[in-house]
Parts: sequence; C-alpha cells; structure tokens
Amino acid sequence: MEELRNAYVRLDLDARQISDDAGEASEIACMVLAYFTYRAEVLNTFVEPRLMDGARAQREYTRLRKRLHSKCPVPMNKQKGTKKAPACLTGMVNMIIDITPQVRPATITRACSRRSREIGGRFALSPAGWVGPSRA
Repeated sequence: MEELRNAYVRLDLDARQISDDAGEASEIACMVLAYFTYRAEVLNTFVEPRLMDGARAQREYTRLRKRLHSKCPVPMNKQKGTKKAPACLTGMVNMIIDITPQVRPATITRACSRRSREIGGRFALSPAGWVGPSRA
C-alpha cells in the first residue's frame, strides 16, 4: 500500500484517494491492488509462456509460409549483414491477411506492406470485415 501511495505522491496525484490519514486503504486502492495482482498473474501464467523467442518465431514464420503459399512480399527487419532476416511477426500477419478471402480485395492485396511500421495504419476492422484506408 505504501508503494501505491508513494507513486501517487510522485505523480502529483491526491494520495487521499487511496488511503485516509491513518493509512487505511480506500475502495479505489483495493481495486487497484486487486487489478495489479490479477494482471501480474495473467502475465506470468498465461502471456509469458506463449511469448516466442527469435528461433521459435522463425520456425512459425517458415511453417506458415509453407502452409499458406502466400504471394505477399516479405518484410525485412532492420538488421544488417548476417542478422538481416524476415520480420517474422509482420510477415505472419501479412500472410494471414493475404490468404483470407473476405480480406483480399485488390486494394488490400496491393497494399500488403513490406515495412512493419505501415501495418498499423493500413487496415481497420469494420462490421463488414477488414477494410483498407478510405480515399475520401
């Protein structure tokens, strides 16, 4: 509780929102601490075991590329020399988008990005499915 109070003070927030003068935790403080406990549990027991290291990402990328036969361009990472390799996560997302029939209008197939920075702003999920950027 003291760490939470100190964080509020450092952030110039009203620490009285989380405890009274006697140090008794408020309802908000109890909810925040419960959330942090829950979040730590999920990250440690569910998310962390599913994270991929570079070798596993490369294996999954290669497996998916063979399985899907995607014609999408392969984005490359920013490394130079012997470390230069496909950007595996962006490549996997591009391949899945490329082979999904309801996603494949010509504008999206042509827009399939070679650079990972472009992925975020290129497509949006609408009630009708994935759509490319509007050209208004």
